[in-house]
Amino acid sequence: MARKPAGAPADGDIVVTGLGLLTPIGDCVQTFWAAIEEGRHGIGRLDRAITPRLAEQVAATLPSPWPQRIAALLEASDGVDPCGPIALHAAREAWIGAQLDSCPAPANRIALVLGTASGGIGSRSRYENTAPTESASRHLLIEQSRAHRPAAMVAAALGIEGPRLTISTACTSSTQALGHAHDLLIAGHVDVIVAGGVDVLIEELAAGFHAMGAMSPGPCAPFSEPVGMTLGEGAGFVVLERRDGARRRGVKPQCCLLGWGASADAFHSTAPDPTGAGMARAINSALAHARLLPEQVGYFDAHGTGTEANDAAEWRAIKLVFGDHAQRLPVSATKSYFGHTLGAAGIIELAAAMLALRHGLLPATLNFTTKRAFAPTTLVTTEQPRHCEQPYMVTHNAAFGGANTTLAIGPAPAPRPAASPATAEPVVVIGWGVLGVHGSEDLQQHLRGSAPPDSNSANPSELRIAEETLRRALRGVDARGFDRCSKLLTAAANLALLDAKVRVRGPLRDRIGIMVGANRLPWDSADSFWGATRARGLDRASAPAFSRIVMNAAAGACSRALSLRGPLSVLAEGLGGSLRAALLGTEMLAHRSDLDLLLIGSVFELGPGMCEDLAFQRLHGPKPPAGETAAVVLLARRSFAQEHELQARALIAAAALGGPADPATSLQQCLASARCTTTQVDTVYLAGFDEGPEALDHAVLQRVFGDDLQRVAIHRPAAVLGGSEAMDAVALAAACQSVCGPLRAHSATACRDSASRASSRRALIYAANELTGSSTVLVQTAV
Repeated sequence: MARKPAGAPADGDIVVTGLGLLTPIGDCVQTFWAAIEEGRHGIGRLDRAITPRLAEQVAATLPSPWPQRIAALLEASDGVDPCGPIALHAAREAWIGAQLDSCPAPANRIALVLGTASGGIGSRSRYENTAPTESASRHLLIEQSRAHRPAAMVAAALGIEGPRLTISTACTSSTQALGHAHDLLIAGHVDVIVAGGVDVLIEELAAGFHAMGAMSPGPCAPFSEPVGMTLGEGAGFVVLERRDGARRRGVKPQCCLLGWGASADAFHSTAPDPTGAGMARAINSALAHARLLPEQVGYFDAHGTGTEANDAAEWRAIKLVFGDHAQRLPVSATKSYFGHTLGAAGIIELAAAMLALRHGLLPATLNFTTKRAFAPTTLVTTEQPRHCEQPYMVTHNAAFGGANTTLAIGPAPAPRPAASPATAEPVVVIGWGVLGVHGSEDLQQHLRGSAPPDSNSANPSELRIAEETLRRALRGVDARGFDRCSKLLTAAANLALLDAKVRVRGPLRDRIGIMVGANRLPWDSADSFWGATRARGLDRASAPAFSRIVMNAAAGACSRALSLRGPLSVLAEGLGGSLRAALLGTEMLAHRSDLDLLLIGSVFELGPGMCEDLAFQRLHGPKPPAGETAAVVLLARRSFAQEHELQARALIAAAALGGPADPATSLQQCLASARCTTTQVDTVYLAGFDEGPEALDHAVLQRVFGDDLQRVAIHRPAAVLGGSEAMDAVALAAACQSVCGPLRAHSATACRDSASRASSRRALIYAANELTGSSTVLVQTAV
């Protein structure tokens, strides 16, 4: 971004001032640490299985009375998925511990960032197993299953009025939630963040991992015998803030979040890169971000699932990063206490490392018997306990889709030579790719004079992107085995790379990533998974379909097809997720030296279930036409674009986000950050579906722009491409194209005075979501 928000620090220490937990070994921080000190795990028989074979599995479930509460919530139909109450329990403990009830920061300057791999999947299961004739019940359940609803519930219960973000990158979800929260605080977008993760174990999850052959017959024994993982469930949260803010509040920091790193293996949908190179990239990135040398790290908390492939790859990664120091570095795998808690794994394992730092005693790896061939030489076990000798710790997680994320913590930043404050690198847009119901031609041609799709069509396929359009966009790309969602995203990303004339090869593969706004589980794969369980039973679930019903599956598939080995992240936000991905991605590009390019986009896939739900909604009120959509823009550091003679088509001048309480906040902050007045904005692109001055987003514009709105060109791409939860990505691409070319009318209500102006110099893109808040990006002509 060109400038920071007013008053934002150029640099700063991010500290943890509160911690809260609900895990299989304890329902608060105190009982959790007591179990670790005693070497006591929480693994037993799976307590909510209905099939004999699954009932034989072991799992780490929450202590009584939570299993009964979860069962009751799963049976309820009051709009609450079990993930919400479980997350709230842990978040409230962190909130109280950080003394946020007396925090002087305005409520709209406090944010919530939640990570979840399968949040809402219990409600999705009930949807899939409810008869199609029960349309009203199914509609409520499909909305209840949206991954961002737990974050909205927790924020509302705690009185958080700032932005609510949901990260869903499978088993690295909460790890990434903390990383992105770190960046938001450093950039000054908010003052305090409650960040963490949650996941609940339901039978379909057990069935899916069972079908993959990944489960251990007994309590998991990472790096030892027997081989296999143990599933768990739970939630954890921390309160993060800048050190100066904690000092002013008189709250003592518990530790410092020094930095983080992320990468993609671009190797396989479920198996890690066996060389460990992908994991090593994330670890190295975290160390560089934290300004730590490998030999300064005194403890490594491993992902340590217990599976042969993961454990071996992780040990190879440790040796790649730490070299000779790996032979002295204490390593342990805390999943042996509380199982693999999926999206909550990162935060719960970070809590164990934080408490180890506080108490000076490293957690053991339980159930250790015989060391495997590829196992750390300094594994901490109950027979070989270790005290914390070096204060800097690293905790690492890996996930389906090849997503790796690493965090670095310590009592304070490591001593380092004085350096001048880092200057933010300008970020530019160098290409885009868009597919819609009218084809994949020039975006401006799409938006000029095309008729909207017919939402009353009896044939759902008429609302979808044509197969020939998809085939052309995927030319030269191996998309075998991809579901439709993965094909759509990969096609749009491929078009963006072609548009920018970028060839991903050689070292560039490690320096290009992808961040996606995902809205729902992939429909094709969800239909395949639940269809198989209905036909054959849970004991014979489809392993391939199961591996694709995570929110980051499409991004992982795209990374493999296009060799994208930089950061991989997914914001499960509904409308507006792409703009938030653009904000977070711009911060990463502007401040990190190990990243050059980022693909930002979203997909709206019209599967049969989605079409049925849209038909139900149209029967009960006006509903805009729908249209299947995929859109991706390619961001670059401006210096990289200049060095490689890539055309800068638009400059990301500023981006901001706000909470749902005041949808104008992000617009106002974005303009202030860019030092831009409403008189200097030529065009506004609205991602919403509703037309006319009575629409909520139009009313927000009127409030911010006042009389200036009369001279601004207002564009609503949904008017011709159809209502789509990926429309914010389309609007971003359209805005970038408009500032680098002729200004044209995009819909019947779009440009009132465009004929008098040759080009648009500044364009705002705005999206609002009643549950998560609003997002705004300002782009301008690149100079």
